[in-house]
Amino acid sequence: MKLPSMGVYGYLSPDEFIPIAEESNLILSIGEWVITQAFTQKKQWDSNGKKDVKMAINISARQFQYIDFLPFLQQEVIRLQVNTAKIELEITESIMQNIELAKGELDNIKRLGFQISIDDFGKGYSSLSYLRSLPIDTIKIDKTFIDDISHPRHKGSLAKVIIDMGHNMNFIVIAEGVETKDQIDFLKDNQCDIVQGYFYSKALTPTELERLYL
Repeated sequence: MKLPSMGVYGYLSPDEFIPIAEESNLILSIGEWVITQAFTQKKQWDSNGKKDVKMAINISARQFQYIDFLPFLQQEVIRLQVNTAKIELEITESIMQNIELAKGELDNIKRLGFQISIDDFGKGYSSLSYLRSLPIDTIKIDKTFIDDISHPRHKGSLAKVIIDMGHNMNFIVIAEGVETKDQIDFLKDNQCDIVQGYFYSKALTPTELERLYL
C-alpha cells in the first residue's frame, strides 16, 4: 500500500496530532526527535553568533513521566554540547497531579541548566503551595483566560489575578494565544512580561524566522 506524502495534509496543529500520539505512545519517540532537532537548531544559531535567541520546547505530561526522559535529555546535552541557559522546557500543568515526582524531576532538569515554565497555567491542577515548592521560572497563562479579556462581564479579571500572583511569587508571566489589539492593551496595562500569539506572527519555520527576525 502506498502511503500519502506529507504534502497531502500539509501542516497539522498540535491539537490534531498530539492526543493521538499520546494515546499510541508515539509521543515518546516524537518528543525525543523534537528535542534533538531543537538542540541542533539552537547549536547552529549559537555558532552563527545568535546566542541571545531563547528557545522553548514543549514537553508532554506522558513524556515527562517516562523513565528514560531525563537520561535522554542529559545524553543529548552532552552529545550536542548545547548551552542550556537559553533553553526553556515548557511542562504542562497536569504534572502537578503527582507533585513528588514532579518536584524530583524538575530539580534534576534545573541542575542541567534549563529554565522551566508551566504551560497552560490555570486549567485546574495548580496550587500556590505547590508552585512555591517547584523550581520554575515562568508561568504561561492559558489561552482561555486571554480570550476572557474580551468578555463583557469578566473583562480579563482572571488573567489579571494570574499576572499579579505570578509577579508576587517572582515568576515571569507569559500570555499565550494573543490575537487582538484589545488583548495587547490589557496585558500591557497589567504589566504582563511577555506575550505570544497570532497578533504578532503565525508559527514559522527556522528559515522564515531567520529571514524576518534574526
